[in-house]
Amino acid sequence: MRHRLLRRFGRAIAETGVTADTIVLGQSAALSGQTAALGKQMGAGARLYFESVNRQGGIYGRRIELQTLEDYNEPETAAANTRKLIGESRVFALFGYVGTDNAEASLPIAAQAGVPFFAPYTGAQSLRDPRLRNVFHVRAATTRKPRPSCGRSARPGSSA
Repeated sequence: MRHRLLRRFGRAIAETGVTADTIVLGQSAALSGQTAALGKQMGAGARLYFESVNRQGGIYGRRIELQTLEDYNEPETAAANTRKLIGESRVFALFGYVGTDNAEASLPIAAQAGVPFFAPYTGAQSLRDPRLRNVFHVRAATTRKPRPSCGRSARPGSSA
């Protein structure tokens, strides 16, 4: 189950962004400026995981490659990067976009092209419309409250 979704991506035959030995993902993120930490950390965490998967043979023998473009946390630049990643780089999926405004600016482009929009780093409800069939979230919506993990909470001095 560890790589179930990516395995599904890996089974694609003659899909854009999938070759005999590579699955190409695209990311637009701030790599400089005030929000650079989020963009860099999202990319770094993803690369660590993808490198681990690649060391184990990839997904059905295909290595995961993440192409990241700088968007300066500007929606217009994120949208332009999305067009470039889809049109020129011919990525299989878009991954790890950081920020609601950038995701909202890029999602219509991805949807029109039929490209999966995977793991946007935003909790915005606007990106959770069930009609958005190409969006796959790994983060909870910000409108949902966390549920307690157990029926009662421990008190100081109790054995719970």
